[in-house]
Amino acid sequence: MQTCSLEIERRGIRTLDEDNLTGGLKPIIDGLVKLGFMADDTPDVIIQTRYHQTRVKTKREQQTLITIRELDGQRSQRESSST
Repeated sequence: MQTCSLEIERRGIRTLDEDNLTGGLKPIIDGLVKLGFMADDTPDVIIQTRYHQTRVKTKREQQTLITIRELDGQRSQRESSST
């Protein structure tokens, strides 16, 4: 996978403030790279990133949903502007 979009949804009984939400995503993204789901975590590879959170009522409903969409037909902004 050369380029991709990444969407991460955190479902929790409490919502996090912005810096805790984004800071908590780093080990998730690093793990996706280490496991080979993405080549790298640079802006040249992850073209679009979207993260959000949804409040749920019970601990049983808590989860993190990760969606990776392959965008091999698209080029990064940096590549497009340099050609």
